[in-house]
Amino acid sequence: MSLRALASELRAHVTVWWHVRQQLRGNPGWPFPQSGLPGVVEDAIAGLWDTFNDAPERLTPAQSSLMHAWSADGLIGNGGMLALVDSLGDRGVEVVQGFRALGLPAYADAVSSALALFPRAGEDEPDARLAVAEGWAPGGPEEDELERLETITFSFADVLPIKAAAFVADHPVDFPTARG
Repeated sequence: MSLRALASELRAHVTVWWHVRQQLRGNPGWPFPQSGLPGVVEDAIAGLWDTFNDAPERLTPAQSSLMHAWSADGLIGNGGMLALVDSLGDRGVEVVQGFRALGLPAYADAVSSALALFPRAGEDEPDARLAVAEGWAPGGPEEDELERLETITFSFADVLPIKAAAFVADHPVDFPTARG
């Protein structure tokens, strides 16, 4: 599969993710009951998505940390590190800081290392962020490293909701809509 085809497929996954997020905003509980720790976090950030997307500088530091980490984890989980670079590569510093703030330094290090593979990750245009990967040999060392880093992030699937819910509980002023 060529890099362009992979990027196209990745954008399709991100589009699906966006649709699911929009459905959740309009229909709480769709398609799953929003119970347990992920539900606590979803309730806490429910009203922050527009600010996160349109004016992230208006978020409090705690809100920014949680939103960047939670969103990045969803992107990585659904499309790997390429999805992260494509969608939030220009906010790489904030993403790494978010994972550190949640107490996940190994996750933060994995994301930081992945972003380092994309020297233009901080640029505004997704195509520019991902351009370096076009020169990678299929199955080459860069792809192997990306896969290794993704494996590290996937190992936090059960830990992130716990850390995020604890973070929300530690910052009640920043997340007044959290239930628990």
